[in-house]
Amino acid sequence: MKNVIKKLKSKLGFTLSETLMTVLILLMVSAVVAEGIPAAVTAFGKAVDAANAQVALSTTVNALRNELSTAWDLKVADDSTSVQFYSSDTGARSRLYKDEDIIMVQDFLQYGSDVPVDGVVPRNLVSEAAVTKNLMVTFSTVSWTDEKKDVLDFKNVTVKKGTTELVSVDDVYIRMLTKSLTIPESVSGT
Repeated sequence: MKNVIKKLKSKLGFTLSETLMTVLILLMVSAVVAEGIPAAVTAFGKAVDAANAQVALSTTVNALRNELSTAWDLKVADDSTSVQFYSSDTGARSRLYKDEDIIMVQDFLQYGSDVPVDGVVPRNLVSEAAVTKNLMVTFSTVSWTDEKKDVLDFKNVTVKKGTTELVSVDDVYIRMLTKSLTIPESVSGT
């Protein structure tokens, strides 16, 4: 230690070998730091994708609950890939279905009709923010949990980015709040 202090106080400077060793040590430290930066960026990107996927899943489950829990006259398709219902928001007959890797809702003209509303295209149930981040939310099947038909079960609700599955839930249960509602034929316009 005394030699190092003496050397630092000396006016002579460092030898060539000491200078080269210092440069070599700095190069090795720089190489380690340079290798760590891409790994840190990749890890950060994966963490951001996982957080966005959790938000997209939560948002989608809330949208499913909002869309279906107060709807009436729900009918699950025979192939378990869609649900037809009357929307409590619009009063329109609607169909919630999976289209490739996204969940869509299509509104129809009026009670008892299967004619799509003019100018209304199917809407994505998933938020625009999730779509812009290339997050796709889908489910495998939908069915009633029992004969009472008051709880829908969406199986394997999954959030993907491209082909990579980021997060999934085995079962999402939606309890129906509206038991039954009958619309008189005079209201239906037929």
